[in-house]
Amino acid sequence: MTIKLSHFISGSVSVAALVQLVPLAAAFQPAWLVDLYGVAPSDATLILLLRHRAVLLGLVGAILLAGVLWRALLGPALAVGLVSKLSYLLLYAISETSPATARVARVDAFTAALLLAVVGVLGVRRVLKTSTRRRLA
Repeated sequence: MTIKLSHFISGSVSVAALVQLVPLAAAFQPAWLVDLYGVAPSDATLILLLRHRAVLLGLVGAILLAGVLWRALLGPALAVGLVSKLSYLLLYAISETSPATARVARVDAFTAALLLAVVGVLGVRRVLKTSTRRRLA
């Protein structure tokens, strides 16, 4: 069975987008912060910051979905998604961690790999198109 590259691209970016959208629920149900991050913040300021983080992650997910639906936005969407994923992984690598943050890091590493694979496929596709045009010219 063969898979079209366009299906791989759309599927991979959609998976990353859906993962980004999951925390958005915590913006409306702060009790879910415990399930997502393994912390039960008691400070109102920390709860507000985590809820705001959930909204920003949802925004990244929406941008990734927009990139799937409108190809002109795919490049910027991939950049936003990768900055979000890789910045968390960098901060995770230099910070004290917990099992919950390790779980988030594993999910971000997986979805970052998906997005990087899409960037690679798009890059190879562009090189092949350019070399084909040159041969035909």
